[in-house]
Amino acid sequence: MIRPDRLPPDQGSVQAQSIAKQLEGKEVTVNLLPPQNSKLTEEEALTGRIDFLDGRYFVLHEAHEKQRQIPFEQTSSFSSNSRAKGALRGLMFGSAAGALVGLIVSSELSGMACSEDPYPSSCSSKGILPFTMLSAVLVGAVGAGIGALIGRRTTLTF
Repeated sequence: MIRPDRLPPDQGSVQAQSIAKQLEGKEVTVNLLPPQNSKLTEEEALTGRIDFLDGRYFVLHEAHEKQRQIPFEQTSSFSSNSRAKGALRGLMFGSAAGALVGLIVSSELSGMACSEDPYPSSCSSKGILPFTMLSAVLVGAVGAGIGALIGRRTTLTF
């Protein structure tokens, strides 16, 4: 992504507005470029809630009601952490893992039960699907909880 100051004024403003719309009202970490006349090489990282001001500036609301007006051209990246996206990703991975484990375990248990049955023709695999689904739901719920705790980090870098 190109920093807004490297685009013609109209396009830079549109891009800054797009960034602000994605992050407005969210808790973000903003990495600021070192001043041009400075010998400092490290970026400064600020955390707070962002509000769009205009095409060239945004307002960062830091802790203790402190506000900073920062030009977009002075930023190198914006990062935010979404708990909802983390929960969704955890649900997907947890459900897939739970279904796989449930299928393997229920197949093994069904096979063990059938091997001890004196009438193998009466053996069936009716319990495999419900156990697999239950396992997917339970492990998916655990995955969603873990994902919500961790969150999903989104970084916009220029």
